[in-house]
Amino acid sequence: MTPQHGTLWTEKFSPQIAEAIKAANNAMAGLPKFLGCTITEISAGRLKAELPVRKDLLTPIGNLHGGVLAGFVDHILGVVLYPLM
Repeated sequence: MTPQHGTLWTEKFSPQIAEAIKAANNAMAGLPKFLGCTITEISAGRLKAELPVRKDLLTPIGNLHGGVLAGFVDHILGVVLYPLM
């Protein structure tokens, strides 16, 4: 990524904010809680999350439902940017 105003984006990363976001996410209600989204690691430019694949999240033919995957990706991609803002 190119520097913006002389500062690399990784220099703006706040570990304290990242840990607070991780804790808040893992205590969330709503869709992230229903899906079981948990953040296991967060650092500058990296976020690791898990989603348990449960029977109630599968299609009738046994695949993970596309809406589940879309909801998970949407939520996690939103979260990954907060420590950089």
